[in-house]
Amino acid sequence: MQKSVLVVCFLITLTGCTWVTGRMEDCPYTPNCVSSKMQNPIHGIDPIPFRGSPESAMSRIEKVILSMPRTEIVEKEPGYIRAIYISLVFRFRDDVECMVDPEKSVIHIRSSSRLGISDLGANSRRVKEIKRLFDGGLEADKKQGEESK
Repeated sequence: MQKSVLVVCFLITLTGCTWVTGRMEDCPYTPNCVSSKMQNPIHGIDPIPFRGSPESAMSRIEKVILSMPRTEIVEKEPGYIRAIYISLVFRFRDDVECMVDPEKSVIHIRSSSRLGISDLGANSRRVKEIKRLFDGGLEADKKQGEESK
């Protein structure tokens, strides 16, 4: 029994399954994770800037996440979302977390594979796509605001 518990703890540490409700953890040492809260070149990415209220930004990021294939939001709190992305072929589950920082007008984002050591850049590409879709929403909001003047 004790060995089983140790093995499970080791696997959780190895795979980076470290989320805590409503709080983003740092990436594990493996290169299969990116996070805007990390400053190192292996894991670090920029947060997503937003204009307007934190609530509308989180609503927009939720819509972006749900628009992507094989995605499910599994946890949602004010200012925090955690989603699961399932890969097409092997059905791997990756975790994506978004947390608003209202003082800096940014959404911090983390994308991490649950298994393996390398993700072949999948998490980085996913975050870039989320940012692209979110920014498209920003442009649409900006155009709508200009048209209503």
